[in-house]
Amino acid sequence: MPALLEIDEYSIDGFNFQVNPSFDGEKESHNELDVDFNIGRATTGEPRFEVRLFISLNQKDEQFAQAPYRMNLNVAGYFHFPDETEEDTINKMIAPNGLSILYGIARGTVSHMTGCSRYGKVVLPSVNFIELIKAKEGEEKAKPSRKRAKKPSKN
Repeated sequence: MPALLEIDEYSIDGFNFQVNPSFDGEKESHNELDVDFNIGRATTGEPRFEVRLFISLNQKDEQFAQAPYRMNLNVAGYFHFPDETEEDTINKMIAPNGLSILYGIARGTVSHMTGCSRYGKVVLPSVNFIELIKAKEGEEKAKPSRKRAKKPSKN
């Protein structure tokens, strides 16, 4: 059975990687992971999407001091659904499935880069994208709407 969501293309649009030369390789490392995302739909109304996944590892100086690596990764994926796919199905599938696909790409990239480095390979931990999506939806609802003030009339 073919999948409804198809990936057309992906790219790594940003990758910053830093090794901590002061890290004691004998100590256990503690990696702090931050994950965010954006999803955009084609302006034509077609069921085509751009999904962006942003991953940060050990961004704060105090985190990096206790870890072997610091990095930022930005992965973009371009997806589509068959034209006859129902809107409700699209809305339920695009975020969790698109993000999971891109996270697999990110995990492989991070493992490869760190595996070639002095402290060895880091495998990104599993992420509960359902909870991440719910949290982001909650943040969006909590943001105050931005309304522009009307200019006073010159009467």
